[in-house]
Amino acid sequence: MEYLNKLSIKKRMLLLITVPSVALVIFIASAFIRTVSYNRNMSDMVVSLHFVSHIVPLLSDLVEEQNKTYAYIKKEGDAVKEKSDMLSSRSPTDRDIEHLNSFLSENKLTMIEIFQSEANYNDFLHRLKTLDYIRKVADSKQESSDYYKAEFYNQTIWAGVDISRLADFLSDTVSYATVFASHDSEVVNLANSYYWLLKAKLASLNLHNAIDENVNISCAPYPFGQVMHYRALEDSYRNSFLRYAPQEVKNIFNTNFISSGALEQLTSVYWKAFDSYKFFGQKLDLGTDWSSLKSKSRNAYDNTVLQVMQKLLEMGERKVSSARTQMWSLIVFSILLLIIIESFGIMLLKSINTGLFSAIAIMNKISDHKDMTLRLDDKGNNEISKMAFSFNRLVHSFQEAIISVNDAVRNARKSVDEGETKMRYTTQSCVDQQSSTDSISSAMHEMSTNIMEVSKVAQQAAEGVNIAHDFSIGSEEKWNVCRESLDNLTVKLKYASESVLELNRETERICGILDIIQGIAEQTNLLALNAAIEAARAGESGKGFAVVADEVRSLALRSKDSTQQIRKQIDKLVVVANRANDCMLELQKDGKNCVDMVITSSESFTKIRGELDKITELTTVLAAAADEQAIVSNHITERIVSIKDASSSIDRSAHDTEYSLKQLSLDFVSLESLVNKFRIK
Repeated sequence: MEYLNKLSIKKRMLLLITVPSVALVIFIASAFIRTVSYNRNMSDMVVSLHFVSHIVPLLSDLVEEQNKTYAYIKKEGDAVKEKSDMLSSRSPTDRDIEHLNSFLSENKLTMIEIFQSEANYNDFLHRLKTLDYIRKVADSKQESSDYYKAEFYNQTIWAGVDISRLADFLSDTVSYATVFASHDSEVVNLANSYYWLLKAKLASLNLHNAIDENVNISCAPYPFGQVMHYRALEDSYRNSFLRYAPQEVKNIFNTNFISSGALEQLTSVYWKAFDSYKFFGQKLDLGTDWSSLKSKSRNAYDNTVLQVMQKLLEMGERKVSSARTQMWSLIVFSILLLIIIESFGIMLLKSINTGLFSAIAIMNKISDHKDMTLRLDDKGNNEISKMAFSFNRLVHSFQEAIISVNDAVRNARKSVDEGETKMRYTTQSCVDQQSSTDSISSAMHEMSTNIMEVSKVAQQAAEGVNIAHDFSIGSEEKWNVCRESLDNLTVKLKYASESVLELNRETERICGILDIIQGIAEQTNLLALNAAIEAARAGESGKGFAVVADEVRSLALRSKDSTQQIRKQIDKLVVVANRANDCMLELQKDGKNCVDMVITSSESFTKIRGELDKITELTTVLAAAADEQAIVSNHITERIVSIKDASSSIDRSAHDTEYSLKQLSLDFVSLESLVNKFRIK
């Protein structure tokens, strides 16, 4: 699979076309080889049938020669006529052997294949040559001889029967042709029937020769045994012939043997021949014209053999012609099929490559020119058109995404510019806040100084009251002095009241300043909140700015909390100062009353002393309140310093945020330039 992934689609398509083509070629070659083999087998079968056609007359001639040779050997005394008949019977046999040898030499390779080996072929030729040795023994009128034993398979030659044995051997060679015909189921049955027909004919000839001996010479045990033997063989071979023979061949047999009455007559004669054992030493009288019946039987066999051979040859030629036609049809069909497959494959490859190359060209244009308006041709209902449709959808999605990114970049850049402007405002606000906190710090320092003076005045008032109290106890003569002291006390209380009023006015100013600080903190909080919103819109690029905005917002909240605490402390101070003012006013009123009472009556002295005790207590409270107010004032001062430090931190953060926004703006400019490279409209 990894190797295939490295190949181009064109090579894969060529491979896809080539592999089936090669497989088809292999299949066609295999079929062609089988067809050629079948054609060759049919041709060889025809050769084997021609071989059988050469064997058939030779068998009859050999049987005839065996009959004449046996008669010559058995003839006692002058046997000139028998010898002449024997020599005359050899001429047809020699002619048949000559034709057979010529046929074998012309078809040697095929015959070797038919005989299944060259050894069997050579053995067949050697068997034909043994006829010469049998004839030499017969010429010497010997029934047997060992003179040619070495050439005759180390066996004794029996001139009276070995020619017949040679005929049996030759008839058995027909089985080679029968085996070779087994390549075709239609031919094999006909070939088998023909083989058994030949065997039956040969057995019939030998049977007739044995009957001739009983009729012409005399009945004897050996001829009787031959009659029994060959009669059984003929009957067995004929039945085998009829078992394998097709119906049309059976019809031929019926015409030549049954319709003519030959088989019925022969059967009757054979039954009479079975009784020859009763006439040993006498000639057998069959009660019919045996010579005519024998000729009729031979003609029936010859005609049947000839007609069956003709059918075999016709069927063989037809099979060869059919095989050749099939072979050439296969060749033509294979060539046409290959041409069609290759043409269709080339057309298919061209159709696929055209779509692919067009798609590649458009994709390269999109890649090189960043033109997102180009589209592939998605017409059709195939994989390439579906791929083009999916690619077009993808490009369309990219186009919409780039348009959205372009709009988002523009909006983000606008937001960053606005944030940068707001951060400049925030920086300026921080500077103003620092200036305001400096002013508040100076005012608080002055207020602390005034509070210290109020405290000193309160202490002095307490000392004066104590002195007045001592004078009142010491002597009543000092009422005048006491009255003067009270007058002085009244004046001082007036001054203290005015100081307390001044302190109240200062605290009101501080409250106004605190309102300003609180307003600045709220404005800073709003600016920080807006900055956080803008940072959230900016996404990843605004995370740093969001952190800074959160810090500014936190500081603004802390400033707001601090001012609220200061306001609470100042409110407490105002309450205490109002109380002191009220007390001073009351002391002033009481002082006047005391003066009036001292002047009016001495009985009021005791009340004045009690009032002086109260005044002492109030001055002590006033002194304590003044001290507490001084502590609160110092705490406010510290808070203001903290606000100043926070403002400085906010200022630094604002500068950092402004710098980050500038860098973010540059990044958006670069991103916008990159997006503008794509053609989207």
